[in-house]
Amino acid sequence: ALAPVDALADCLSRTLGELAEDDQRILRACDLEGQTQRAFAQEHGLSLPAAKSRLLRARQRLRDRLTRVCQISFEPDGSVCGHAGRKEDAT
Repeated sequence: ALAPVDALADCLSRTLGELAEDDQRILRACDLEGQTQRAFAQEHGLSLPAAKSRLLRARQRLRDRLTRVCQISFEPDGSVCGHAGRKEDAT
């Protein structure tokens, strides 16, 4: 069995890959690769407010899916406080 942190990383990676391509693109660029929202907006022909809005929506969709599929629970400040593992039948 995977260590809890490895299971969480695996679940995050798999769940991110299940999101819509637009969500994956902005989350990978801004949250994983460190690209600024401004640079992402310019690169993709978006206004800065549009890029910020898109990123917030993508983060919420990822969080909702992680909560449902990976059984992750969050503290009020947004930090992870628990992870029960991936439910393969959740969609």
